[in-house]
Amino acid sequence: MTSTIDRLWRLEEFADKIGQEFVVGFDDGTTYVLKLTHAEALSMRGAHPNIPRPPFSLSFASEDERVMQQNMYPLYNEALGEVFVFLVPSGKDKKGVYYEATFN
Repeated sequence: MTSTIDRLWRLEEFADKIGQEFVVGFDDGTTYVLKLTHAEALSMRGAHPNIPRPPFSLSFASEDERVMQQNMYPLYNEALGEVFVFLVPSGKDKKGVYYEATFN
């Protein structure tokens, strides 16, 4: 059985999850809630011809004022279960913090 960290996720698995929560649980018992805001295909231009899946990106937003560092995080979603995602903070404003994840 393949662990979720090794799973090749596809855009189609996230496209209908816009607006849903993805929760990071930390060792100290605290959580960090993200909402999926965008899921989009990326260009195949320059991609290796034997790429195992088309590349895509996900965008998340959090109302939490804490900023998580760029890192791999296990996110839990009610429909998908645990999804390991490398998150990169992409911005912060008075509404919250924004993150991007790229799958290529």
